[in-house]
Amino acid sequence: MITLYGIPNCGTVKKARVWLSEQQRDYTFHDFKKQGIDAAHLERWASTLGQDKLINRRAPLGAN
Repeated sequence: MITLYGIPNCGTVKKARVWLSEQQRDYTFHDFKKQGIDAAHLERWASTLGQDKLINRRAPLGAN
């Protein structure tokens, strides 16, 4: 099962959810705003992807 992490009003997340549904892929959605995220996930992602990939600098402040 795929877990998609994000916030529901993010355009990229919306596109990913549509694509997963069109591909008939089972997934769960983890809403950061409602469910939060633990430090272990963030540390693992930062060490794998780099901190710049985890921080959205494209969205205007307060947009989400």
